[in-house]
Amino acid sequence: LIFLNITVEERPRLSKFRFKGVRKGTQESLRDDIRLIRGKVITPNLIANTERKVKNYFIDKGFYNTDVEIIEEPDSSLKNSTIVTIKIKRNERIKVKDISIEGNEALSDKKLRRVMKNTKRKKFIRIFKASKFIKSDFELDKKSIIAKYNSKGYRDAKITSDTVYQVSESRVKIELKLKEGKQYYFGNIKWVGNTKYTTEELDRILGIDKGDQFNQDLFDQRIFQDPNGRDISSLYLDDGYLFFQPSVVETEVRGDTIDFEIRLREGKQARINKVTI
Repeated sequence: LIFLNITVEERPRLSKFRFKGVRKGTQESLRDDIRLIRGKVITPNLIANTERKVKNYFIDKGFYNTDVEIIEEPDSSLKNSTIVTIKIKRNERIKVKDISIEGNEALSDKKLRRVMKNTKRKKFIRIFKASKFIKSDFELDKKSIIAKYNSKGYRDAKITSDTVYQVSESRVKIELKLKEGKQYYFGNIKWVGNTKYTTEELDRILGIDKGDQFNQDLFDQRIFQDPNGRDISSLYLDDGYLFFQPSVVETEVRGDTIDFEIRLREGKQARINKVTI
């Protein structure tokens, strides 16, 4: 006969946790992120995940070299319970040393860097905008670059690759590679379904002529909602056509020229029936 004795030792449970090295406001934000709950069983996986979440919190804010140390101490007031202390040292925030761009011919490096409102190179003359690198801001800046190309008629423009790597303990370099594609222009723009206003009147409000540089944002503004009120939808809505609906259809692409058909559903003009005060 063989006798097998298995001795089981229960893992400790979390009685409370605290932070050291960061301000109270930051502590509250971290509590929401790591979601540690009193009574939870403490495992190596729990400790590793907590450390990772804390580091990612600071990485998102540009602190890539944050040191995190998690200390476990027995809680003398509770049986088999542990107090967890999370010590944080943010260290210096990562800055952008340089931004290099390849594949751009229509827009210069200087113009594209200017479009990147949140991600700037480290310069002594820069006072009002820090050169910190924050990943979420960088993603927005990449979208701004594409939007800039789109406004210039390059609707196929895309960023083929982006690389961010550290060149020192507190500096990173950004490398962007672009594919601009061809520049497009507006072709024929045809109106369908308009009875209230003539084609000439609608053309005047639209303000876009055949041969103009293609600009999707401007096109959408002039049809749906222009900040200055110069758009087709406002023209109808301001005259009581509350059920007005425009639909834009791209009918043909001829080389670098795009033809459109704007189909209008005017609906009936709404009138006031009853006013209750």
